[in-house]
Amino acid sequence: MIGNHKTFSTIRTHFAPPITVADGSTYEIKGSGTVKPASSITLSYVLNLPNLAFNLIYVSKLTKNLNCSVSFFPDHCVFQDLMTKRAFSKEHVSDGLYILDEWVPRPVACVNTASSIEAHCWLGHPSLPVLKKLCPQFDNLPSLDCESCHFAKHHRSSLGLRINKQDESLFELVHSDVWGPCPVTSKTRFQYFVTFVDDFSRMTWIYFMKNRSEIFSHFCAFSTEIKTQYDVSMKILRSNNGKEYVSNSFQTT
Repeated sequence: MIGNHKTFSTIRTHFAPPITVADGSTYEIKGSGTVKPASSITLSYVLNLPNLAFNLIYVSKLTKNLNCSVSFFPDHCVFQDLMTKRAFSKEHVSDGLYILDEWVPRPVACVNTASSIEAHCWLGHPSLPVLKKLCPQFDNLPSLDCESCHFAKHHRSSLGLRINKQDESLFELVHSDVWGPCPVTSKTRFQYFVTFVDDFSRMTWIYFMKNRSEIFSHFCAFSTEIKTQYDVSMKILRSNNGKEYVSNSFQTT
């Protein structure tokens, strides 16, 4: 709400029911319009209340219209963009009121000497609107020609239907793989693990190992477990052709 109509960038005259402000005073509405209190802030739907002593801003409407947050401190408050987390305005306190100061926008993510395409690449290829928020010096940039972004957004031909044949009973086919060594040893000194995945049920067994040489004993334990619990023997074991699966002991099993 503003008392001086000359402050408006655009204004439309109309009448509405009077408004009562916090101190109990009542003011008539003579119109509404757009106000630009700072270079980085544009306020819409501002009411013109003649003779109003202070220019007042509703914080709830401000945060919603500008998509920002407001942090209040004892001697000032700061407006922060929710998308870029950049502070774009600051107010100081005077007689209990927060007074809007002019805030000069500065680049927060790149130096002024960087070109638009360099800044775009350094910041992880953001969209043009986001780049303008992060780097105000590119505010008048009409477009951004990034070859990497064009390639990343190309449509690809659909892949043919994959023949996904799944076995029809438990343990007809079991997939196995060994992982390790882990760069960090566990407290119990385990560095490897081997997995067995049943192709039919997708059930997975994981055995931790201190050495790769333990894989055969875990394979035997796994075979015994499924034979005991399901009364079924494994028919095919599929691995990634790792050397641990082609040892003499494994071939004889």
